[in-house]
Formats: sequence, C-alpha cells, structure tokens
Amino acid sequence: MRKFLLVLIAAGLVGCFNLKQYRVTPEYRALKNKAAIVVFLDPSPRLHHLQLSPKDSTATTAALEGWDAGVVTTKFLAKRMRAMGLEVKTLTYTHRDFPNPYDSSMAYPNFERTRGALADWGKQNDVDMVVAVYRQVEKDFIGESVENMVGYGVARHAHERIDAYAAVYLEALETGSAAMIGNSDGLATIPLDEALWREEFNVDKTPVPIEGKEAAAMIAKITEALTGAVMLAAQEAGLSH
Repeated sequence: MRKFLLVLIAAGLVGCFNLKQYRVTPEYRALKNKAAIVVFLDPSPRLHHLQLSPKDSTATTAALEGWDAGVVTTKFLAKRMRAMGLEVKTLTYTHRDFPNPYDSSMAYPNFERTRGALADWGKQNDVDMVVAVYRQVEKDFIGESVENMVGYGVARHAHERIDAYAAVYLEALETGSAAMIGNSDGLATIPLDEALWREEFNVDKTPVPIEGKEAAAMIAKITEALTGAVMLAAQEAGLSH
C-alpha cells in the first residue's frame, strides 16, 4: 500500500486559542541549551469508526501490548533536539507532578494550568527549557466525517479507509519566566492494512486488547504517524531540522 503523509500545522490551534506561534531562536539554543521533555499524551491509542452520521460512529481505546506513548515520543523528540545542539536531560516524573491539562477525554489541552508547574519542575532540575507534548483536537483531517480527531490512534471511515493518525501540540517553555518560546501543532496520518481492523473495534467499549503480531503491526504504523506529527511540530517550533 502506498504510504501517504498528510500534514496540517498550527492553523487549528491558533484558530481555537487565538495564540501567536513562537519559534525557539538559534541564539536562545546557543545560550540556554539544557532541556527536558514532558509528554501529556494519552497512554492508550483511540479506535474510531467514523460514519457520516455522528450517531452511528463508535469510539474506544486499545490496550495495545508493548505500547508506551511517552517513551516513543521522548526518545524521538530528544534525538531531534540533540541534533539542534540541545542538551536533553532524561528526567523521571509522573503526571501527578503536574496539574491535569484535560477537562475530559475529548477536551483540548488547558496548558495554562501546567505552565507554572512545568517551569518550576524545570528550574528544580537545572534545565533552561521544558518541552511539553500534548494531545490536540482537530476536525477530521482524514475523511469526510464531521467529528473530531483527538490525540492519536486508528480511524476507520464509513468508506472503509483505515489510517493511523496523530494530532499533537508542542510547547517549549523558558523555566526562568514560564514564558512560551516555541509552539506548534503537528498532524499526520498513515494508511493501515484493512485486515488490522476487527469487528470488536466497532463498539463504544474501553479498552479492547490487542496483542502479539497484530499489536506489533499496529504499533509500527501508530509510531510512524505520531513521530511524524511530533517532528513537524518540532520543526515549526525551532526544535528540529
């Protein structure tokens, strides 16, 4: 199957939050180059069956064997940032260390809640910037449904198209002032083999277990979509080539 990458950056977030887009400058990276990464993505990928009528659509999550969104995102983003000359520290944290940025499972991030805590945590760990990765909510950018794509996962459309997708928002904060110094959306989608979709996914039930070879195949495509979205957001925010 021919690979296809769809990219839409920044416009969605700026439209929803009326935010100006910022970019980390080369001068800042040269003078203050110690960084840390915090990932606020959902631990489980979503499984959407999107129909033309919302009342016919279903949504669940996958208990995907071997999957860790935080590890995948941090490892990939740290490599991109180090290639820009940044010293990226690997720091231990849990989400209990920060306020919950989400009001519900379908909500946009409320990063105003997290900025102060992230900056304080960064100062305590002697870094100049903290880069946070959140899920994003975007109108269906794959097919013709009227529903929103949230975070990352797998989507099946009424006309049988199946894709791995990711919608992320990345924000870099200066720890001294908690000021935003870089930010962007990143969206990506990768086609999946139709055989990876099972009837058990067409339910409003959470979670659906996926294991073995099936899990490995799905992880490969979700990883491709997620890292693609993160890379594009990082490029726009001045944190990746």
